[in-house]
Amino acid sequence: MTKDQIEKIIAELKAENQALIEKNKELTQAKLEAQWANNAKNKFFVTANHDLRQPLHALGLFATSLEQKIIQEIPENNQSFLDVVSQIQNSQKILEGHLVSLVDLAKLESGVVLPEKQVLWIGEVFSRLKAQYQPLADAKEIKLNIADVSLRTISDKTYLERMLSYLMANSLNYSLEGEVAISCEVKGEKVLIQIQDTGVGIPESETENIFREFYKLEHKDIRNAQNLGLGLANVKRLSGLLDHPVNLKSVVGEGSTFCVEVPCDYGLIEGRKEIKNEGMETNFNHEPRIVVIDDDTVVLDSMSILLETWGYAYFAAETLQKALESIQEKSSPIVLIIADFRLGEGISGMEAVTQIRDKIGQTIPAVMVTGDTDSSLRVEAKENGCLLMHKPLQPAKLRQVIRNAIAGKIRL
Repeated sequence: MTKDQIEKIIAELKAENQALIEKNKELTQAKLEAQWANNAKNKFFVTANHDLRQPLHALGLFATSLEQKIIQEIPENNQSFLDVVSQIQNSQKILEGHLVSLVDLAKLESGVVLPEKQVLWIGEVFSRLKAQYQPLADAKEIKLNIADVSLRTISDKTYLERMLSYLMANSLNYSLEGEVAISCEVKGEKVLIQIQDTGVGIPESETENIFREFYKLEHKDIRNAQNLGLGLANVKRLSGLLDHPVNLKSVVGEGSTFCVEVPCDYGLIEGRKEIKNEGMETNFNHEPRIVVIDDDTVVLDSMSILLETWGYAYFAAETLQKALESIQEKSSPIVLIIADFRLGEGISGMEAVTQIRDKIGQTIPAVMVTGDTDSSLRVEAKENGCLLMHKPLQPAKLRQVIRNAIAGKIRL
């Protein structure tokens, strides 16, 4: 090989190496831009999650207050007014469902979700699903059959329930009549959770497509206006996150069965922890009061109106300082603290609860209200002896918590 040939080969190798360097720079830049876009999108969803939950939270409380006032002040011929309130409440629930789906998608795509697995009673999960979906099933005149089971599994409480909730919503959405059932079958070391419906069924050609983002299975008798097409996409991502495989069997015109495989737990489980109010009297000499703290005046007003409508005595404050001053002025016993998790001025709801408890000298039951769905907050709330409730609040659940507090007992 001549000198010229060698120099030519070296020149070609240098050119190829330079081309690879430039290509690598382009790929690195593209990766950085993709990461930036993904981070920006996730930040947007987190911010939107909190900012959109605030007005939804207030809307739900105002609607429930309006419903109560109509019943109290217009005892006769009030059905047309109540129907309007019902439509407002249904619209609020639809918006809440869309928001949850979008935020779940953002979190699962970003990879920031870490499951916190624990021993769970499957029957308790089923009971909550029944309470959540019974009204929708009744409205569609579909029988909801929830099995009574005493099995345990090991999973993330929040995300297993969310996964099954998406599947229940899908089955009810694509069923025109008949039945939607959820049951369990033990198979070796696994529990097979089955959600079965008598809906329109899924063609074999669509069994992969239905798990894509924003994909809606079209059917002439099904209205999809309220469906974003994210439920089953999130089920697929949660299945991978939790390591709970999902299988599907379906016959067009007869219905579908989704099967979720979860581990079966045969070991001992720690019993529920029941917290009683330390030093709190259950027979009050003065009317018991509820302390409400929220720096959002619209939310504070909506909560105040709702508590007043229910007939509870309360005092509301925008800041911790005002709450402490109100407590100083009032002589009535305090039975419950309801605080927003983010109070502004660098103060958290947890800190507010701690200071109020210290001032009173009692472990007053407390509800921490948040629009943040980070599962670590539930652990933090439990460590501080607080119940965690997510926005928008379900008024019926809040009312039950208040009743438990007045009875002198809160179940965590």
